[in-house]
Amino acid sequence: MINTDISLIKRVGVGAERSVEIRVAVFNLFNRVNLGVPVTDLSSASFGRIQATATNARELQLGVKFHF
Repeated sequence: MINTDISLIKRVGVGAERSVEIRVAVFNLFNRVNLGVPVTDLSSASFGRIQATATNARELQLGVKFHF
C-alpha cells in the first residue's frame, strides 16, 4: 500500500508573547487508489472482483491555533 501524507506549519508572531499557528495537512496527497482484497467466496456472483478500496481518497485538514 502506497500513501503519501504531508503537513505544512507556519507560526506568525503577534505581539511579544503571542503567536498564531496555521497548519495544513494533506492525507493521500497524490490520491492514489489502493485496491482492497477480491471476493473469495466461490458461490458468490462477485467472485474475484474487487469491490472496495483499502484507503480513503485525498483528505485536507486546516487548523489554526492561538498561543498565548
